[in-house]
Amino acid sequence: MAFANIEEEQKEKDHVIKLMQATIAAIESSHDYSEDLYEFYLDLPEEDETRTHFF
Repeated sequence: MAFANIEEEQKEKDHVIKLMQATIAAIESSHDYSEDLYEFYLDLPEEDETRTHFF
Protein backbone atom coordinates (compact mmCIF):
# COMPACT_ATOMS: atom_id res chain seq x y z
CA MET A 1 0.00 0.00 0.00
CA ALA A 2 2.86 2.39 0.75
CA PHE A 3 4.25 1.76 -2.75
CA ALA A 4 0.86 2.66 -4.26
CA ASN A 5 0.85 5.92 -2.29
CA ILE A 6 4.35 6.80 -3.46
CA GLU A 7 3.41 6.02 -7.05
CA GLU A 8 0.24 8.14 -6.78
CA GLU A 9 2.20 11.05 -5.29
CA GLN A 10 4.69 10.85 -8.16
CA LYS A 11 1.85 10.91 -10.69
CA GLU A 12 0.41 13.98 -8.99
CA LYS A 13 3.82 15.70 -9.07
CA ASP A 14 4.20 14.85 -12.76
CA HIS A 15 0.74 16.25 -13.43
CA VAL A 16 1.56 19.49 -11.57
CA ILE A 17 4.80 19.82 -13.53
CA LYS A 18 2.94 19.42 -16.83
CA LEU A 19 0.38 22.02 -15.76
CA MET A 20 3.14 24.43 -14.76
CA GLN A 21 4.93 23.93 -18.08
CA ALA A 22 1.69 24.58 -19.97
CA THR A 23 1.10 27.70 -17.89
CA ILE A 24 4.62 28.98 -18.58
CA ALA A 25 4.13 28.38 -22.31
CA ALA A 26 0.82 30.27 -22.25
CA ILE A 27 2.37 33.20 -20.36
CA GLU A 28 5.33 33.37 -22.74
CA SER A 29 3.00 33.28 -25.74
CA SER A 30 0.83 36.02 -24.29
CA HIS A 31 3.91 38.10 -23.48
CA ASP A 32 5.27 37.73 -27.01
CA TYR A 33 1.90 38.69 -28.48
CA SER A 34 1.70 41.75 -26.22
CA GLU A 35 5.18 42.86 -27.25
CA ASP A 36 4.31 42.46 -30.94
CA LEU A 37 1.08 44.37 -30.47
CA TYR A 38 2.88 47.21 -28.68
CA GLU A 39 5.55 47.36 -31.41
CA PHE A 40 2.76 47.62 -33.99
CA TYR A 41 1.20 50.45 -31.97
CA LEU A 42 4.50 52.31 -31.78
CA ASP A 43 4.97 52.00 -35.54
CA LEU A 44 1.64 53.70 -36.25
CA PRO A 45 1.95 57.39 -37.18
CA GLU A 46 0.95 59.65 -34.31
CA GLU A 47 -1.66 61.39 -36.44
CA ASP A 48 -3.28 58.08 -37.38
CA GLU A 49 -6.75 57.81 -35.83
CA THR A 50 -6.18 54.09 -35.33
CA ARG A 51 -3.44 54.90 -32.81
CA THR A 52 -5.80 57.11 -30.80
CA HIS A 53 -8.32 54.31 -30.37
CA PHE A 54 -5.92 51.38 -30.44
CA PHE A 55 -6.05 50.43 -26.79
